[in-house]
Amino acid sequence: ETVHDWSVMSATASENRDPNRHHWLLEFLMEDPLREEASFIDCGRLCALQGAINQQEWRVVELFHRLLDYLTPKLSHPYQLLRERIGSVLTNIFALDLPTSGPRRTRGPLISQFVADIMPQLLCLYSLSDVTSSQPQPTTSNAEATVNQMEVDILSKSDVDLNEDGRSTAICLLKTMVKWVTNSVVRADYSAVPEFFGFLPLVCLMENYEADDELNKICTAMLAAMAQCLILPEFLPTALTAINEVAEMSSWSARATCLDFLQVFVFHNLPTISTQESLVSQVNSLVLMLLTDERVEVREKACQVLSGLIHCGFVTDK
Repeated sequence: ETVHDWSVMSATASENRDPNRHHWLLEFLMEDPLREEASFIDCGRLCALQGAINQQEWRVVELFHRLLDYLTPKLSHPYQLLRERIGSVLTNIFALDLPTSGPRRTRGPLISQFVADIMPQLLCLYSLSDVTSSQPQPTTSNAEATVNQMEVDILSKSDVDLNEDGRSTAICLLKTMVKWVTNSVVRADYSAVPEFFGFLPLVCLMENYEADDELNKICTAMLAAMAQCLILPEFLPTALTAINEVAEMSSWSARATCLDFLQVFVFHNLPTISTQESLVSQVNSLVLMLLTDERVEVREKACQVLSGLIHCGFVTDK
């Protein structure tokens, strides 16, 4: 019950302080916080560390690099309490990687590099829950280069051998990533970055994975947060490309989920999308394609989405 108190203590001690003069405190908190002891003890140490670095922001970039290197091997931790805390700490680590027009957004860790390293470890999850052939098909859209680098070779997904240990590790890793993305989108005052949409196909797929209730809930929470997030105009093609990839999956439940996501996403970004005819055409084509889906559940959901688009004037006589 004192975990919150220790977090407040470290945050108060480092608030408005020069980290160079208080380096000893930060180094003490950085000293192996996850020591494989009781999960609540490790979580308490991580909370205290997070409270301190949260007050420093851009002034401890070097520490963020070290902390990310330390946490990376522990992203697939088996305990939910620690996974959630690690996901929250990742939000602080990447908080300075803001969308800008410059070639490099920060001297701190970059989301694009981190996601590119994580994605290959999640490929085996495409073979779960009768989704062996549910990988997104290649598209010819003009998606941004950052997401193109994240997109994995479709052929390589079928070559991944999934055993019990590998599956559990990959699922735990995905849970941590989902918590990180959700926290980042909810806490941020800016648009979701394009790299987050690289997780969308897998999250839509695993949102219906009945063998894990926790995964169901956090995937649903992430989809809800991202669907309601305002997207910058330059990121919209990337977002719609990811949605289109889900619509082309062989898993009907993933296709139905993407329609739920698309409906909320379009309505929250309606003014921005409506100003670009190419995006309007892409949304309309996707909905019309799913109107002829082989599954009645998908067709019914597509009808609901189309009705809403017509009602709000998104679909015109043209």
